[in-house]
Amino acid sequence: GTRTNTGSPALFGGYEYTPEEMNKRDTEKLADKQNEALKVMPVIFSEAGYDVTVCDPPYAGYTWIPDLSIYDGYEGIRASNTENGQFGGSSDVLSMKQKLWMRNFFCYSIMKASPLFLQPGLYQGGMYLNMERMTPLLLSSQIALGRSTASGMWDSFTNSFSVLKALPGITEIAEDGRDTFLMMNNSTPHYAVLLKEPEYEPASIIDNSSYDAKNESRFTIDGRTLKTGTAYQMSHYQSNMAAFKQLGKWFDYLRQQGVYDNTRIIIVGDHGWPLEQLDDMIFGRQANRGTKYNPEDAMAYNPLLLVKDFGSTGFTTDDSFMTNADTPTLALEGIIEDPVNPFTGKEINSDAKNAQEQHVFYTDFWGTEYNSGNQFLPGRWYALENQNIFDVNSWKLIGEY
Repeated sequence: GTRTNTGSPALFGGYEYTPEEMNKRDTEKLADKQNEALKVMPVIFSEAGYDVTVCDPPYAGYTWIPDLSIYDGYEGIRASNTENGQFGGSSDVLSMKQKLWMRNFFCYSIMKASPLFLQPGLYQGGMYLNMERMTPLLLSSQIALGRSTASGMWDSFTNSFSVLKALPGITEIAEDGRDTFLMMNNSTPHYAVLLKEPEYEPASIIDNSSYDAKNESRFTIDGRTLKTGTAYQMSHYQSNMAAFKQLGKWFDYLRQQGVYDNTRIIIVGDHGWPLEQLDDMIFGRQANRGTKYNPEDAMAYNPLLLVKDFGSTGFTTDDSFMTNADTPTLALEGIIEDPVNPFTGKEINSDAKNAQEQHVFYTDFWGTEYNSGNQFLPGRWYALENQNIFDVNSWKLIGEY
């Protein structure tokens, strides 16, 4: 699935939770099936004696801020939310916000003490005659002025990014030999913004014009160029790079602490995104017909999947057919013998990906406030044949339902 509420269940629960399989269970609420998927791995590892930590399970309880009560009653599972400002933004931004609040509190008092006919003119929609009318907006969002320039900082990005920066400090190294399992969601790549290069850090004023002009070649590998001509495309690239850099720093910390080699790490996306960055990945001619984005960009269905196993070294690229629904199998392999879904009793494996066709689901109805029935609202379904996502002839539209 191309959205978190359609793509994340299978990532956490396996092939029983693809959009197609979720829809087949039409007597159960989507929220209940989402909660179930989010509990599969934590419960299995907990019952096996692991110390389990879960952070920011997406759409737990089908609420935007995850409802951690879905883990109540399970001993050995600790759950936390980390992406709602718990680790703060930059001190400069916080100082600017505080000054703005103090000014607005004072102006509000003056406005309310004024005659009624003057109040609208003084209030100005909360701007209070502030000549820098965009200041409040720039403290909570970003305005892109081009592919290399922008003003403002999006607090949703900084809230998620600050968690990645804090990882070394919030990681506990245990010396008692206990086994641990961490399942963590982070939305840094999701909240795409332009960042200061080459640091890939947020800033209130972005001007990468010179750097981008000197480093255009970084987007071409083996004659194939990734399009970054728009701010939308560039911001997605930069937000991913920002996440990679901070994860790299955390991995360096784990090496220093002597626990990197005895840790299995899986980095996986719940969905890709149709950025139209590669012309040879556009497989159809129905682009944007009644949809917000292009559903026939194969990169919409090609999320990230990186795996570092115990004691592994080096880096290789493997083009074997995989999906993000392989995640539970990868996580449990060699650790839990013959794992079984504790809620359905079915064996957890990746056999389903060997079917002749894989069905993927595009939808623009991603909000759980209205897509909250027993089945997903109608969208567009595509089939992938021959397990080759890079062959545009392997994709076909199978219907809208």
